[in-house]
Amino acid sequence: MQNIPTKANGSTLEAAEFNQIPDELENLITDTGQTPSSGDLNQLSKAAAIYASGGAMFTDSGAANTYVLSAIGVKKAPTAYFDGMTIFFRAGNRNTGSSTVNVATLGVKNLNREDGSNLSAGDILAGEYVAARYYNTGGYFVLLPNPRIDYAADSGAANAYVVALPVSRGALITGEHVRFVATNANTGASTLNLNGIGAVSIVRPGGHPLLAGDIAALQIVDVVYVGGSWVLVSQTGPGAADPRVDGVFVWVTTTTVKLQRVDGRMWIPIFEAQAAGQWGRLAIPTAGITATLGVTTTFTALASGTLYYVYAFASAGALAIMASTTGHSTDATTGIETMTGDATKTLVGMIIPDGSNSMSSELRVDSWANPIVRIGSVGYTGNFVQSNGTLTRLSTLDANAKEIGFASFSGRKISASFNANVSNASAGGAVFLGVGLDATTPTHPVSKVFHTAGAGDTLNGIDVLTSTGGLQALAGWGQNVTNNVTWYTPSYLTIMIGA
Repeated sequence: MQNIPTKANGSTLEAAEFNQIPDELENLITDTGQTPSSGDLNQLSKAAAIYASGGAMFTDSGAANTYVLSAIGVKKAPTAYFDGMTIFFRAGNRNTGSSTVNVATLGVKNLNREDGSNLSAGDILAGEYVAARYYNTGGYFVLLPNPRIDYAADSGAANAYVVALPVSRGALITGEHVRFVATNANTGASTLNLNGIGAVSIVRPGGHPLLAGDIAALQIVDVVYVGGSWVLVSQTGPGAADPRVDGVFVWVTTTTVKLQRVDGRMWIPIFEAQAAGQWGRLAIPTAGITATLGVTTTFTALASGTLYYVYAFASAGALAIMASTTGHSTDATTGIETMTGDATKTLVGMIIPDGSNSMSSELRVDSWANPIVRIGSVGYTGNFVQSNGTLTRLSTLDANAKEIGFASFSGRKISASFNANVSNASAGGAVFLGVGLDATTPTHPVSKVFHTAGAGDTLNGIDVLTSTGGLQALAGWGQNVTNNVTWYTPSYLTIMIGA
């Protein structure tokens, strides 16, 4: 419209000047696709609504990373970039890195992330609607957040899942998140083909291939693309080979042991429990599994003092347990502890009889995955004299000095104490005592100086030890200084394992 700065009140407009006003209004109406009509007096408000709702929408005619935008139809575009200017367009191409945009020939501007950094590959997808806002201080457009639909149904087969999202990614991007409803359960290693990009392995966290049952039929599967694979973050299939062993293996009587549920959990991972060559899980019965030493087939002829590992295995589709002197090792794929040389046997515990097919106490049994606290004590049965002058394992000096034998996997924490009645035959003589495992010298012995010859007193040695595994003995150690030491009844060793 012509600028008319010299007009004053009472002046008249030339015909051309007067016509510019309706011409401007008519252009606003026709630019929004309307035909001027004397029967519609709301066309200006309609035009304003059209520009308000879609005036910032442009078409893209550029290439990947260089987006060129034009106004739609006869709509008018701004004549210069301004702070807060918002644009929308449907991208013709996926970006592969840093990108620019040129709006209505106003000039090329960088298209950046909110923190001002360059775009990364896949920030813009082909066919995706893009929104950006001009940041005048920085002189670039900021790509606005664009929530994407990352969920679709699976149209593939077991172990070969196929998913098509509404907007294709074009290429896989690290951190890409996809969810889908699996049509079939997996029976082993599996792949996902997203939007025809190609089949890519689905792996467990840590990179291991899937095992049978990691994906259940009709399960919502959640995966993230990392390091060239889809990482499964929703392993909920009931057949999944979980390295956790739910059961606890316990002593019941001198001749019976039992694998039972712990805190309501009941699953034991077993190789070939589901199908040949596959991992699955079997449930511990509500009543548990009890074995009688010397009677139950897999627990016959157990020799005194021999370490037996106890394994769970599948027998005719049900869970059973057995004792074996064969050791254990960690399965490289699942982390499950199994019998060395036979992955179908899962470790659940150990027993060390102290009689033929019998065990005197719960100290002779240890549970592998869910250890329970075990407590025991032993008292001396007679007095004896120590005269060797060095810190010595007392049982090597006299049979009256009893020890506590126990079965334990390595790493178990042991709280031990030695309470002794003792005297030194010499005034000013000292006594040292402590507790150790097997032939290991105590690291924290306690001592007392006796000011009266032959006077008796009580000493207490306490320590926290760590089991090295297998059959071990908690021993009392003592040392006399200056003269002979007498160890009297009653003297006690006490042990608490797993606390």
